[in-house]
Amino acid sequence: MRRVLCAVMVAAAMLAAQAASANTILVFGQNGGGNIFFGDETAGITHLQATNIPLTITTLNETAVSLNAFLNLAANSTAAVNCIATLCTQPYSGNFQITSAQNGGGTNYLSGVFSGTDLGILGGTQYVLGATQPPGSLSFTSSVPGLPTSIPTAMSLGLTNVSPGVGISNNSFADFNSNVAGTFSAFPASTVPEPASLLLLGTGLAAAARKLRKRRQ
Repeated sequence: MRRVLCAVMVAAAMLAAQAASANTILVFGQNGGGNIFFGDETAGITHLQATNIPLTITTLNETAVSLNAFLNLAANSTAAVNCIATLCTQPYSGNFQITSAQNGGGTNYLSGVFSGTDLGILGGTQYVLGATQPPGSLSFTSSVPGLPTSIPTAMSLGLTNVSPGVGISNNSFADFNSNVAGTFSAFPASTVPEPASLLLLGTGLAAAARKLRKRRQ
C-alpha cells in the first residue's frame, strides 16, 4: 500500500508542477483614465458592461508588446452579495472580447466565457473580478497563433477608481463606474495531461494495488 500511496503522491506532484507552468497569456491596461467600465444594479441584479474600452496590451504570451485593442464585456450577477464585515463578494457570469477593432472586429487577441466572483470592500474604490477553471468556469478562444488557451485558466480584472465607491443596493453591488486593467493565464496545450496519459497512470496504479493485494493473500 505504501508503494501505491507513493505513486499517487508522485503523480499528484507531477500534475501540480504542470499547473505551476501556466503561461501569462495576456496583460492589458486601459488607455486613458476615464471611468468607462460600468456596473448597473436593477431589481437586485448587477449588470457589468464594457463597450469598446480602448486598451494597450502590454504582454502577449509572456512576451512584452505594445498593441492597441478594445475590450467588450457583459456579465450579470447570479446570486445575492455576501459580506463578512466590510469584505463583500458576489458571483457573476458573462463573456468578454479583446480585439484589435471595435465591436469585436479584427484580430481576436482573447475572448472568453466565465463564471466567477466580484470582490470589493465597502466604501473602497476597487473591485476585483476574477474567474478560474478549475474550480469555476472559464474558457478562452483566440486567433493568435500559439497562444495557450487550455485549462487551468485564470483571469483577474482590476476595477479601480470606483465611483461613488463600493456599495450595496437590493442585496447586490450598487451602481458604479470605474476604469479597468486585466491579467489572463492559461495552460500550454502541449503540457496538458492527455486522457490517454491519465488512463495509463490510473491503469498502472490499479495494477500496483492488485499486485499488493495478491502478496497479502
